[in-house]
Amino acid sequence: VVARIRAGGIGLVARQRGPGSAVIGELVPGVAARVVVLDAGEARVVCSGPVVAAFDTVIAATLELVIDDGRAELRRDGISLVACAVDQPAGGERGAWGVAAVGAGAEVAIDTVTVAR
Repeated sequence: VVARIRAGGIGLVARQRGPGSAVIGELVPGVAARVVVLDAGEARVVCSGPVVAAFDTVIAATLELVIDDGRAELRRDGISLVACAVDQPAGGERGAWGVAAVGAGAEVAIDTVTVAR
């Protein structure tokens, strides 16, 4: 995703198979970068990294959530912020992928989205 985060943070959503089932990479300024797994509506932080620096509201950032071979990696401008193992779903990789604004009053302007399987 190439986006400008104007307020709050951003969530990169993967494997969403319903309202309570997904893997989310969260980047919120002032908070540790993290990968969260939603399972049956319960959120579980599976790994966290360094505190996220503020986003430039004018210049777009390149943000990636890569899931490959049971491992999730969250990147900002090509730099890995956090990586950890995630369960592989029965039946293989499936579900929706997307972007979410994270936090009260959050605003995200998306320039481009690329999804590859």
